[in-house]
Amino acid sequence: FDEAHRCKNSGTTKVKGGPQEDLAGGGREVTVGGSKTAQRVIELQMDCPSARVVYVSATGACAPRHLEFMRRLELWGDGTAFDDFSSFETAISKGGLQQMELVA
Repeated sequence: FDEAHRCKNSGTTKVKGGPQEDLAGGGREVTVGGSKTAQRVIELQMDCPSARVVYVSATGACAPRHLEFMRRLELWGDGTAFDDFSSFETAISKGGLQQMELVA
């Protein structure tokens, strides 16, 4: 995804239960706000689980919430230090911009 920074603020949240109970950590995703670009990028990644993805942007992310659409990096979820994006966001936010640069 070129100019990936256009997908920041995806606005998705995970809700337990529902027809997609098995989805990434046991819940279904509900979009709350966010840009159409971000929503479509998330949908593409979910619709094409075997596709290889490259996130490209010369614009740095200044807040963890700007990384939520980058699910294929596997920075959170099963087998990582963070159970879900919310856990990742909380931990990285505590470190400020320096922590964000380490993630980058």
